[in-house]
Amino acid sequence: MPAFVDKLRKRAGDAAERTASGSAVPAGADPSAPAEQERKPSVRERGLMRRRLRVLRQKREAMLADLGALVYEQHRQERPDADLVRRKTGEVRAVDEEARALDAALGHGQGLDEVMATGIAGSCARCQSLIGTEEKYCSRCGTSRDWRPEPEAPAAPAPGAQAVPAAEAQTAVIPTAESQTPPEGEPDDEAKGNGKTPREEDRPPDEAEQGNGQAVQREDE
Repeated sequence: MPAFVDKLRKRAGDAAERTASGSAVPAGADPSAPAEQERKPSVRERGLMRRRLRVLRQKREAMLADLGALVYEQHRQERPDADLVRRKTGEVRAVDEEARALDAALGHGQGLDEVMATGIAGSCARCQSLIGTEEKYCSRCGTSRDWRPEPEAPAAPAPGAQAVPAAEAQTAVIPTAESQTPPEGEPDDEAKGNGKTPREEDRPPDEAEQGNGQAVQREDE
């Protein structure tokens, strides 16, 4: 009986350890699928890489022809210069290694992130062509590698134009017919233009009585 209880305890402990450790593949995931999918290069990246590869191949052919002519002239003039030949050979080797790396990256479907270690410093800020770390100018447009476009200046306002603040535009008062009406007791412009005076009955009571008194006095005289 005690041995049977020990086996049960051991099995329960093993099951608890397996549950706590978890599984290598998350639940619902396909164990045969790769854990992380590789990013595929865009059409623009592959176009830049192909263009750079063509430039490198043309440059390599020109450098090989120059190196061969240099070795031939040294041999013909019997003036060998091993240091110069070694330096020229190193330049050809660097271009050849970059071209081979780009060709292999295109064949394996890799992008620019994978070929940065092959000697590519980045792209030209003007024509977007790839530039090597040893190059100071773009081989396509001749722009300096350190050149950056200047930020555009804001457009200047038209001469004589003054901006009206929004607060003033909202508080502007539009005259209405009521605001143009003259106050009471004053003749309007039409009456002033005709030379007419207000009628007697329209006068105030004091002025009317004074006028009647003057008329009676004239009759007594």
